[in-house]
Amino acid sequence: MATASADGVACLWSASGGLLREMRGHVGRCGRCSFYPSGAFLATAGFDKTWRLWDCETGVELLCQEGHSRAVYDVRFHPDGSLACSVGLEAHGRVWDARSGLNVLNLRGHAKPVLCVDFAPNGAHVVTGSEDHTVKVWDLRHVKGCLYTVPAHSKSVTSVRYEPQSGGYFLSASHDGDAKAWSGADFSLRRRLRGHASRVAAVDVAPGGAACVTVGHDRTLKLWR
Repeated sequence: MATASADGVACLWSASGGLLREMRGHVGRCGRCSFYPSGAFLATAGFDKTWRLWDCETGVELLCQEGHSRAVYDVRFHPDGSLACSVGLEAHGRVWDARSGLNVLNLRGHAKPVLCVDFAPNGAHVVTGSEDHTVKVWDLRHVKGCLYTVPAHSKSVTSVRYEPQSGGYFLSASHDGDAKAWSGADFSLRRRLRGHASRVAAVDVAPGGAACVTVGHDRTLKLWR
């Protein structure tokens, strides 16, 4: 398990809760972290305008990716590891060639900072969530703007996550206290997950896709089926 903290340090933990490794390099607080598909590497987003790649075995920093002009909130990998997408206060996403470090595509269209991102299992689609209350779906095969804009929430979208098997649906979470499931085919609302008494900070989907989990500012974690 990996964590990233406001103290600028990312940590790897064993299943029993023991500290395995500390990864120090960011100047200022960290945003979110994400494992490379093989599990051998970890990416961290930083408020120092960089995202960084670390070797999980040694804790060595392998890459300090510059290019953002403002804080980076989130970073995720393409399912085959060939691309990474990072988002933050710039109000657009940046897609990177994970091998060369080149910025190969910018995802422009949000009106406010972008707080979260995820790749679809098919590798063709990316979803982003923003302080502008919307979720945008992007098709990486076509670079002329976003594929679809979902008017998802009434406040900032804090987390997005695809169902990892078929991409049949994706989830969004928001400061409006709701999490929602959207069709991966036509982007229609499939289900509203209500139960938190305050803002929802993050959402994730179980490997089989049959359950999901939400974390709220009400200090609760909720499991949904």
